[in-house]
Amino acid sequence: MEGTHNCRPILDYCCDTRSCGLSHLKASLTMIDVTKHSGKNVGVLGLGATGISAAKNLTRDGASVFAWDDSSQRRRLATGQGIRITNFVQKGLGHLDFLLVSPGIPLFYPRPHRIALLAKEKGVRIVSDLELLQEACPTANYVGVTGTNGKSTVTALLGHLLRQSGKNIQVGGNLGNPVLDLEMLGTDGIYVLELSSYQLDLASTIFLDTAIWTNLTPDHLERHGSLEAYIRAKKKIFMGAGGLAVIGVDDKQSQAVFDELVSEGDRIVVPVSAEQPVAQGISVVDGLLYDAIDSSPEFVMNVTNLAHLPGSHNWHNIAIAYAVIRLVGLSGSIFKESLETYPGLPHRMEKVGRYNGVTYVNDSKATNMAAAAKALACYSKVYWIMGGRAKAIDIDEVLPMSSRILYVYTIGESAAEFEKNLGGKFRVKNSGTLAKAVVDATNDAMSDFDGGGVVLLSPACASFDQFANFEARGTAFRQLVGKLSGSCKINKPAAGTGARE
Repeated sequence: MEGTHNCRPILDYCCDTRSCGLSHLKASLTMIDVTKHSGKNVGVLGLGATGISAAKNLTRDGASVFAWDDSSQRRRLATGQGIRITNFVQKGLGHLDFLLVSPGIPLFYPRPHRIALLAKEKGVRIVSDLELLQEACPTANYVGVTGTNGKSTVTALLGHLLRQSGKNIQVGGNLGNPVLDLEMLGTDGIYVLELSSYQLDLASTIFLDTAIWTNLTPDHLERHGSLEAYIRAKKKIFMGAGGLAVIGVDDKQSQAVFDELVSEGDRIVVPVSAEQPVAQGISVVDGLLYDAIDSSPEFVMNVTNLAHLPGSHNWHNIAIAYAVIRLVGLSGSIFKESLETYPGLPHRMEKVGRYNGVTYVNDSKATNMAAAAKALACYSKVYWIMGGRAKAIDIDEVLPMSSRILYVYTIGESAAEFEKNLGGKFRVKNSGTLAKAVVDATNDAMSDFDGGGVVLLSPACASFDQFANFEARGTAFRQLVGKLSGSCKINKPAAGTGARE
């Protein structure tokens, strides 16, 4: 790998500075440099956000890019952006120097994609965009965040805290921009990257200076095949020896990962809990944050009154962020000041309006039952909108919330099944669509003479049956709430914070 000399002069992109705008000059200075692959034949498999980003960046820097996606619609969109489409099944892969695979492409389960399998058979190297980033920027610092729930919030929160402290940072990966669309960083820069199990599944040579594991519950088993395989993919975040690991230990799978890393002894490992004090770690007890990394627990701050980080699950996210900030040497005072200005993320416990005393909360990012249970625990009178493309129908995690849930409104392709499973425990309406569910929930909340209820969209399901992604679902909810009354206050989302399910 090359060092920081990969940062090219501005004039490499624009020979006549008089004809270039300032924005062009700035872009040329900061774009990720993949000219190492100039003149090579590169395949790109999968043309979602990651594949399009990789194809454009490699083409810009002189590679001959050949791309494919099984979706004819995505192929058409890529063609419209100047990307050359090649049917690898017909043409073969022998002409390729390597194949960049997008996170949506399975390499193992339920069965390897036929083109990925062909690459393995022909000895064509498979790489990920993350590996190209680290190849281009080897001297930067890398913070990776994975886990089943909370990783987007931890990623965004860390980005905010580090930026407020004056650090030179870029945030992306599964949250926001694909990694090759970020800016070039050197020794003083920090990449804060959300890494999904899909992304980690592809990785073979990555190293994270700080690897963060938030928690783990069963998820994406249709992709990985088993809980063990899902955990195995997630554990790739700890590739290589050295560095720091921050591990949430409030579930047995994560505790086992912590114990394994400690026994290996090749990195500093810090436990984090929002349920009990932990030795040589960070904990939140009854909403109070404590630091015991170096000694007996020392009180840091009360985290119960942060408007954009409500609930015990966010206390856990705060504790993880504090552990990282503490380990990289930033002061507690900077942490506290910056935490107060964190704006929150759209589609994650996002208050989008209030109408006739009823509060509307968009938690569309909650695509599994564990995440929905965390949201439900934050409110005492909930009109819960849930459903979509179910990852599982198990309702055990929300049963402890029965006293908080006044009504359930099921939507999407799993509506009937959830109506059946939840019907014995809660009052349930099969609303079918999100629009109908908002009307049904509003009518029921209006009939509550005590008032003060919360209409909560926390679907516990993926969105793909009725929406393009969870962001589109959350945006639709926000718009529906906005139509309830012209005077209804609607909060606008921050830009550039989308994550993939």
